[in-house]
Amino acid sequence: MTALLHASPSPTMHQTTHNSLQIATVGMDKQARHLLELVFKGPGRGQYTLVDDLNLAEAGIFDKDCLNADNVWKEYRQQTPLLPTIIVALQQPATLDKACCFVKKPIEVDKLLTALAQLKQLSLSLPKTTATNFAPIVATQKEYDVRLASTLALEQEEEQLHILCGHSKDIDPNDPESQQRAYYNPQDYLQGFFEKAFLQTQQHESPAMLLQGFAEPILMLANESIILFGQNFTESKLRTMTLMPLSNTTRLKITPIAQEELKKLISHQHFNRQSIESFLWKITLWTARGRLPTGTDLQKAVSLTHWPNFTRLELTPHAMEIAALWTSRAYPLLTTAQLLNIRQRYVFAFYSAATTLKLTTQEKLQESIRDEQEQSYEKRGLFQRVLSHLRGKF
Repeated sequence: MTALLHASPSPTMHQTTHNSLQIATVGMDKQARHLLELVFKGPGRGQYTLVDDLNLAEAGIFDKDCLNADNVWKEYRQQTPLLPTIIVALQQPATLDKACCFVKKPIEVDKLLTALAQLKQLSLSLPKTTATNFAPIVATQKEYDVRLASTLALEQEEEQLHILCGHSKDIDPNDPESQQRAYYNPQDYLQGFFEKAFLQTQQHESPAMLLQGFAEPILMLANESIILFGQNFTESKLRTMTLMPLSNTTRLKITPIAQEELKKLISHQHFNRQSIESFLWKITLWTARGRLPTGTDLQKAVSLTHWPNFTRLELTPHAMEIAALWTSRAYPLLTTAQLLNIRQRYVFAFYSAATTLKLTTQEKLQESIRDEQEQSYEKRGLFQRVLSHLRGKF
């Protein structure tokens, strides 16, 4: 159980400012931490910093609905008895100690900001209780296990980023060879086959499409926008398949089936269900790995036609910031990376996945990018637009 008690690794670490309150999260999933980062970058900018090491934290945010919450909380308080902490949960705990405040789920951003302000006041009024204030002790096996678990969690987080966004370095816009490496052809991979199958599912009058050529049948249901897999068709197997270009000998078929045949297939085999939207998004990220579909014009500006349903999609680094920028105004891909000061592969990965779901449009850049003052104004309003989408959904 002790391996569970480590600060939840943050998606990206902020540079600590002089007076910022260093906060560790415990029990929070990756998406919740991403949302916290947006709040910290937006109205809380400069006041709060996420840290991965609980021993460096001046305050904490604890998810009371996490696995083994009672035991994890008990150990958390043994290690940090007076660390100012926000408890988030669906139901308010029966008792709260003097170093705690409570925010009810689903979290509203305004209430979170109020609680963060209270947390900062608590950190000033209560004795400091981070690990650096305790007398040095010989490391125990239990402490070693906690540190090891934290290290493994960080490594897993980094590996997940590589799976979704690849390892590619930023390209040089003046180097044609560098630009060429940024492209891939979806039709050379399973991504293109699944996109074609989905299009036929939408256009055909049959209730479902049977995808053949795999070890187990795959079904796309037209009315429900659901894809069905055999239970032995694991995610790791599928991801491995998406990385390999299709060969000339690959025999994959898309066959419409009638209602009776569909019922027969479902009754004779157990299937796992997944929304086609989230499936295609994930397949694209695995295949693209931070690259762009062939034909993407780096000179044209990109905008979003609809806000992605992030509650159902794999969240990539800076996805919400990119989405907010592209809903406010169209920007070229490389300019987007420069404005947000992020790796190009994060922008390319998001663009590729959003394009698969028909959420993007490209247009010629009609005007030059605004001067530095206007750009700064644009960025100041960016996070307010993100937060407007998040209110009541956190």
